[in-house]
Amino acid sequence: MQPIVNIRHPRRKFAAEALIRMRADNGEIIPPSQFIAAAERNGMMPEIDRWTLRTACEWLNAHRGKLDGLEYLTVNVSGVSLNDVQFHADVRTMLADFPVEARKICFEITESIAVSDIEATTRFTEQLRSMGARVALDDFGAGYTSFGYLRTIPAEILKIDGEIIKSVATDPSSTAILRAIRDIASDLGMRCVAEYVANFDTLRALRELDIDYGQGFALCRPVDPSSLLSATCSADLIADAEVVRYLDLQAGRAFTTQHLRMTAT
Repeated sequence: MQPIVNIRHPRRKFAAEALIRMRADNGEIIPPSQFIAAAERNGMMPEIDRWTLRTACEWLNAHRGKLDGLEYLTVNVSGVSLNDVQFHADVRTMLADFPVEARKICFEITESIAVSDIEATTRFTEQLRSMGARVALDDFGAGYTSFGYLRTIPAEILKIDGEIIKSVATDPSSTAILRAIRDIASDLGMRCVAEYVANFDTLRALRELDIDYGQGFALCRPVDPSSLLSATCSADLIADAEVVRYLDLQAGRAFTTQHLRMTAT
């Protein structure tokens, strides 16, 4: 699992993304780039997506008393599964089997897949939310993004594509795009997650833009799920103490500014 860190309020709860790997017969770990495409070609993605969701629900259930710091856990849904009516029914059954855990599950749907059939996506996401789950639009901004469909699809989280994030510290156009996404998301009651936060300069640019969450090696690499059990807040999962100090300092400044405004009012 890779932590998703609250970079505005590092002493508040964190989230995480469930990452899937394949284990070969000899014990070697095979990355998704080497088996997902084959699974898609052979029609196996709905089966993999079912396994991932059930495994995530079972893990949340097994550690229910040790996850106070976890706000939500994301699982990815493939395009094939999104258009599979039987998969929809199976998801509803699983969420009904794990009603408490459903409130900590967030389904990641890639933006390009979501907009290919907005009606089907909206129907599915409404079903998920009715059972307490969250929905995130993944890789937002990777394609020909249209803000208009955000009024239709009831998502709560936008995961901003890494290509925008990678250059936000050096490219004014990326900064402008990210600022626009942030403002639209805020007005619609959504939160933003910046993917591929690879270095401190990128993190600083994101913090200056008031982006809600960050995910990437500059914050925390993927960890064994057991590492999340002892964490009480985002700061507990950040590997670099200097990064923690920076985020704490920025959060303190924001609080002081807000307090002064309230006092003046």
